[in-house]
Amino acid sequence: MATVQQIAAQRDVWLAADPEDEALAEAVSTALLGCRRAVKQLEEGLRALGYPVQTFLRPSPAALGPKLAELEARTGVAIPRVVREFWRVVGGVSLVDLEHYRHDAFWSERGITGPRGFCDGFHVDACDAGWLAYTLEDYENYAEEDDLPSFRYSLSPDGYHKDDISGGPPYAVGRNSVWRPTWENFSWPGYQRPQTAAPDPTDFLSYVRTALLECAGFPGLLGHPGFEPLRLSLVQGLEAF
Repeated sequence: MATVQQIAAQRDVWLAADPEDEALAEAVSTALLGCRRAVKQLEEGLRALGYPVQTFLRPSPAALGPKLAELEARTGVAIPRVVREFWRVVGGVSLVDLEHYRHDAFWSERGITGPRGFCDGFHVDACDAGWLAYTLEDYENYAEEDDLPSFRYSLSPDGYHKDDISGGPPYAVGRNSVWRPTWENFSWPGYQRPQTAAPDPTDFLSYVRTALLECAGFPGLLGHPGFEPLRLSLVQGLEAF
């Protein structure tokens, strides 16, 4: 199991890295391979518990380059390189059932709920046709409101919407960095703040690392006494990335 100290060490190396260093691309790819392995291990562990979402990984289509170039040309907003790498190496990931919300029943049956009423199961959209269409429509909405400076690439519903509760704006990546964009509209939602959390506002990859390796994919449940033994079992064997 990746210890809190090991996860924090990876966090600190990442935050100290020079964003202009070309070697960062290789480091990100290596980290995301570790992320993909962690997702698969969490999938296996949760499946053994009878978790209703059976497949977490969502492949991104091949030949993303032209599609993303077309999108960027339309919006005038660059997609952060760390997100491009996430799509290339990992694809999309979802630990929640956004159609029938069966995951919510799974936790409710065990008497486990977050302080805000949701589990905030890990989710990052794949770069598929649905996401591209949604993003272009979202951009057009901002254009109609004459508010294009506020446009961001949304990659996940917020914690409330993930559990079919009326909530706030989606989680999105900021425009402030190609490698460490902020994970916007997000704050750690559990009963306690993760020990390995990066300083607020967290960047995208730091969020991914902590949400999976420390929170077992459910930051909204962290600190609930009924979740703790399950969390420790689920993170057993995960390697720090």
